[in-house]
Amino acid sequence: MNLNSEFSINEFIDYLKNLDHNKQKRMLFMIEAELTIFDDFDYNTNFGVYPNYQHIAFDKVIRTSYYKNYNLLYAYLADGNLLSVPDDSMREKWNVLKDQFLTELNLDQSMFDHEYETFKFGLRLKELRQYKNISKSEFSKISGLSKQKITQIEDFGFLSKISEVNQYVVDGLKMSLNLNVK
Repeated sequence: MNLNSEFSINEFIDYLKNLDHNKQKRMLFMIEAELTIFDDFDYNTNFGVYPNYQHIAFDKVIRTSYYKNYNLLYAYLADGNLLSVPDDSMREKWNVLKDQFLTELNLDQSMFDHEYETFKFGLRLKELRQYKNISKSEFSKISGLSKQKITQIEDFGFLSKISEVNQYVVDGLKMSLNLNVK
């Protein structure tokens, strides 16, 4: 199956416009992260595959149109090869498309950049939790946060309250959180 031949920029933009605002941003953040921090082990950028209860990897593209569209966009950037390691040509192609997407979705570049940094922070927290080999259910009991709140912090870090992130870090990870305001 050639995923590249199935991709249409206009159809992707239409798909994005039908998502709620936060899912639009998350989709763009996922591609940005996949292309820029994929090889940094401090961040969990595994957006396409998850282990099920039998520890068999299932591709999310089978389950949801959200991940199908994510994979179609990635394949387009990689000239059809989902297994491509991100390179400069993919990042250049992405930057052109990202500008178009931000314009079409009425998203401000500086706000996008700021919220992307908080999205990355959520990925970092997820990586720390998984490094400690703590499931979401167990982490929920340790931290006092619901599994839904944990998912929001890890996957939509840009929506999280500082108090919730503090609870995640201090109570859940048993680490300290320091904020530097300049």
